[in-house]
Amino acid sequence: MRTLFYTILTTIGLCLSAVILVPSFFDLNNYKTKLYKLVESQTGYNLEIKGPVKISIFPKLSFNADDITLINRKEVLFKANKINIYPSIYSLLRGNIAFNGIRLESAEIFIKKYKNKTYNWNTKKIANKTREEKSLDDKKSTIDKKNNNFLIVRNLYLSNSAIEYQDVNVKHNLEKITINFRQNSNKNFQFDGGFYLNDKEHIFKYKAQISKMNVNIKGKLNSEYYNFENSGEYNIDLNKGDLSINGYLKNLKSLTKIDDLKINELYLSSKLSFKKNSIDFNDLKITADDNNIYGNANVEINNKKSNVTSFLNSDYINLNKIYSSKSNTKNVSGVIENEEKDNNKKEKIINKNIFEVLKNIDITSILSAKEIFYKNINLENTQLKVNKKNNIEINLKANNFFKSKLASKFILNKKMEYSFSNTLNGFSLLELNNFYKVNLVHGYLDLESNLKGVIKNSNKLFPFREVLVNSNGVSSLKAEGIVIKNLNLNNFKEKISNLSSISQITELKKSVFKGDTKLGNQEIKLLHKKETLNLPLTKLNVDDEIIGISGKYNINNKNIELVSNFDSKNSFLSLFSIKTKGKISDPTNTISFDEKAVSGVIKKLAEKKLKKSLEKKLEKKFDNLIDNLLEEL
Repeated sequence: MRTLFYTILTTIGLCLSAVILVPSFFDLNNYKTKLYKLVESQTGYNLEIKGPVKISIFPKLSFNADDITLINRKEVLFKANKINIYPSIYSLLRGNIAFNGIRLESAEIFIKKYKNKTYNWNTKKIANKTREEKSLDDKKSTIDKKNNNFLIVRNLYLSNSAIEYQDVNVKHNLEKITINFRQNSNKNFQFDGGFYLNDKEHIFKYKAQISKMNVNIKGKLNSEYYNFENSGEYNIDLNKGDLSINGYLKNLKSLTKIDDLKINELYLSSKLSFKKNSIDFNDLKITADDNNIYGNANVEINNKKSNVTSFLNSDYINLNKIYSSKSNTKNVSGVIENEEKDNNKKEKIINKNIFEVLKNIDITSILSAKEIFYKNINLENTQLKVNKKNNIEINLKANNFFKSKLASKFILNKKMEYSFSNTLNGFSLLELNNFYKVNLVHGYLDLESNLKGVIKNSNKLFPFREVLVNSNGVSSLKAEGIVIKNLNLNNFKEKISNLSSISQITELKKSVFKGDTKLGNQEIKLLHKKETLNLPLTKLNVDDEIIGISGKYNINNKNIELVSNFDSKNSFLSLFSIKTKGKISDPTNTISFDEKAVSGVIKKLAEKKLKKSLEKKLEKKFDNLIDNLLEEL
């Protein structure tokens, strides 16, 4: 890109030189063809001036040309409605070309990158110079460096101009460009201006001091998305330098497309050291609402590909101040469809996934934090690794995740297909209950989950919630010391066994939800189907009785449905089931049964009990009769 810049600068300089020199020796308007040949011989491009070429003497000498176009192989490279050139008479008398000022109005520069990685700005190669010519050029270059005369334009004024850059099928436009470059003295320069990109204004203002080939700069960059101040030194010969930068990234929600961000600006500061193909970010500091991250980073550019490496650390990060996962009762897939419809209505929209944004960028990043606090969860010794090459891989390790050790791996490919695996060891269900302010189940569990899915919403860089509610897969749980709170299955069994009438079921309802049930150690599998967690029929052993439990939980609306019943040889017990339904924070428990079947069983039990009672009474009376007969004998 630097070579391209020099090519454009040299070409325009040669064209402008021709515009100056030719009128000095020829009639201004009758010898345009000779001027065209001069430009073509030097650059290989075709210059066309449709308007007249004029000279003005007052108030100062200037050469003026209207409607100028520069063409390469039938492609327009540069055009301007009007150019005013103010030559340096002193330089011309000495045989040098220098400009006191150049003013361009409504100029346009067109840059195109082809599939073979070449550009439309490729100047014609000039024949090899003789040894004497090279010696003279080197001598002149040395004198210019000593006297800071390497800039042939001392003042440049550019107004209402534009640059169009096209890379294969992608087009970028810098519009409404305004540049004011001034040489205040032999060593002091000022560079002010601005431009519009995607309808957003970007403004810059810099001062520079040039001593030989060392450039000291100090200035500001501003836009709707950033506000930075920087200063430093750059050596043109060595192509290396140092730069201090500090400022803010702004409007982060709009910039990142992450709606759940609570912060809208980010403070950044660093000391940059850069050379030919490398930039080091030393003493890097990132601050967001009292959260501080420190570290170092490096960017290397090889074969037009950037490799970004960073090592960051923090003592404490409060994510509650940065990110908020808002409850969302809408169907996520429906939301995605609506967003896509809305996006199709817009003429201008940035619709790139994360791979398109990070094209030609490889990333290796490690963030270590002693503590991360989020929604009353206090993670300890957290390490986050992010790698991006062909795929994006995110690895997370942390301690004290509900008292467990957490290890997660997320892999995303270019088709936006992902795999998501999690391992938990020693997860406390009591801590989970406290987190959600419920009292449902206590104990500990180990978990292994393997999930897969596809991210469909390409208009956001990384839609976290969609990953949460759009996955399919299996989670395996090994539970220890499980206790179901406020459900007494043992008492339930005993009460059912002693039922003698339907009316007693009311009392049964009162007693079954008092007390707890110990399940001990169990193994359970959960099936993930998008936003729904399904519990297939699972048989649990409770005091030598088998209880079947099945149900589902919706992550999106937080509704739970569970059905529990006895899988027993006792046919009467199997007629009853306990249903849990509603919001997980306050579910409703009910006893369900087939009233006709239960009534029939109770009737049979009553008849059987009555028959047994009668038999006992008859047996007793018969025994008494026998005893009386024996006494009479």
